[in-house]
Amino acid sequence: MNKPARVEGIDIEVQLIFNSTYLNLLIPHFEKIGLPSSTVDDMINAYIKSGELVSYDRWILEYGQRVLNPLMNSKLGRPANHPTFNAMLLYSLKDIIDASPIIAHFKNAKKQLK
Repeated sequence: MNKPARVEGIDIEVQLIFNSTYLNLLIPHFEKIGLPSSTVDDMINAYIKSGELVSYDRWILEYGQRVLNPLMNSKLGRPANHPTFNAMLLYSLKDIIDASPIIAHFKNAKKQLK
């Protein structure tokens, strides 16, 4: 079975470490922007309706990029394609990314290639 392609617009570091338990880190940011607290419930319902063809972790990133990013940008008065959702993920998950042994391994490998 082929592994799905990356989620376009989402940083690779986020994609490597992200799991659905991190949703609680995103909720306060949704609320600051003015998205209702039901945003996560809507995301879960959309996932169930999708037929669950991809993992829930990947779904969150895809849905966030496809649905929430333009919505967030509209609320903030930004162009629809501004990387707000990606920036929010990077900001919210910074400590987790920095502590990740997977990310550290890839950064070390990248340094050795230079």
